[in-house]
Amino acid sequence: MSGVTNYGALQLLNASLSNGNYSFPSAMYLALYTVSPTASAPGTEVVSGVNYARIQTVFNFAVTGPPVHCLGPNAITTFGVATGSTWGSLIAFGLLDGPSNTTSNLWYFGPLSVPRTINVGDQISFPINSLTVSLG
Repeated sequence: MSGVTNYGALQLLNASLSNGNYSFPSAMYLALYTVSPTASAPGTEVVSGVNYARIQTVFNFAVTGPPVHCLGPNAITTFGVATGSTWGSLIAFGLLDGPSNTTSNLWYFGPLSVPRTINVGDQISFPINSLTVSLG
């Protein structure tokens, strides 16, 4: 089951219930994980430097449930070919508000329906609407 992190929940509540102005992130980035994040733990993202980088992505509008959910990405999303060393066994994805670890926060996470090991020379692609983020 996918979920929202504590950070993401805090931002959503502040945006919808507080009287202050709130600016949502200008973009979200798809990341891949070898250890799944949780609401309170960041998980283990694929190591940079092996031709891995987060990809800016957009999900579709939420639909009613239960649970309420968004499907995405809204375009085929393909990561680079692994070079140098393996990326490991990918088991989860995350959506972050920045392209790098030093400037971003994890908002949402979820399991990959089919875990996949990415070795040198391999590549992974996500078809349209192949990932789901749910609330409730």
